Amino acid sequence: MKRIIDRIINLFRHLHNILTKEEGVQFNVINIVVLILSLLFFFTVFYWTLWAMLVYKKGLFTKLIYITQLLFTEKTLRDFGYLNWSVRGEFSGLDVNVGAFLFLFFLFYLGNNVLKKVKK
Repeated sequence: MKRIIDRIINLFRHLHNILTKEEGVQFNVINIVVLILSLLFFFTVFYWTLWAMLVYKKGLFTKLIYITQLLFTEKTLRDFGYLNWSVRGEFSGLDVNVGAFLFLFFLFYLGNNVLKKVKK
């Protein structure tokens, strides 16, 4: 956690140094506005993807608890209200939860690869 906070502080120091230099690169206001809007967009996508994974129809972790109960106890799918694909009972929304998890995993994997290439 301390590393993350240090990186954020260093990022703000770096941005402050860039924006307060009198000589050197001058930034256009439009570039800064586009940067802020794109950050808002990506934070919004990240927030709603987290919501879809953790909150939508009781979230992924609740469904993982149900799956472990299915595997290690005498319970059946019918005990959780599952009748068929259209009536899934407690497992409704599992496809959205897993899809959001896979999307977040892909984003973190992609971001990790981009950071590795930037550091080289």
